[in-house]
Amino acid sequence: MPVAPILKIGAAGFFHKSCVMGKSRKRNIERWKGVFKVGLMEYRKLDRPLQILLLGVLLAHLGSYLVMPMLPIILTTETELSLVQIGTILATIAIAFQFGSITGGVLADRIGRRFIIGLGALITAGGVMSFGLFTDYLFLLISATIMGLGNGLNAPSTKAAIAAFASSSGNQTTAFSLRGIAAISLSPCKA
Repeated sequence: MPVAPILKIGAAGFFHKSCVMGKSRKRNIERWKGVFKVGLMEYRKLDRPLQILLLGVLLAHLGSYLVMPMLPIILTTETELSLVQIGTILATIAIAFQFGSITGGVLADRIGRRFIIGLGALITAGGVMSFGLFTDYLFLLISATIMGLGNGLNAPSTKAAIAAFASSSGNQTTAFSLRGIAAISLSPCKA
């Protein structure tokens, strides 16, 4: 099955061809440019710490949405793993994420959100980098676990930090909308 081409639409991001079916492409491009402008205007109204946090969320999503779709392809071509083993590695990331989220929420309340966000990013980076170092199945499973735990540690702390920063300035809806847009607008990168 051939992969549909990806369309670059200004600074708004990358959109899969299926996102613009049904209406003229030009109208859809103009609509997304308008959404991007409004989002950027709302982003500029936020406090500086919240802007930095949301930029970090955008970069984290971008990094994970660029790595995850390529990971099975790289594992298939660079290692001698079976499809079941590769599927297990990917499932391990998701399962470890869930355990990391529970742990991250508890630790964020006890230690502090800022430390847990940094620790989660560091652990995630270690897990992602270790994928490049190992070709053995057991070590790749450990790498997947580390990556999933790091992402999981980061998630609840980041959401709590966004809520705290936004509640002080009364921008809860805007902040969480922009966070969602950062995640959703990059999801076509997975296609």
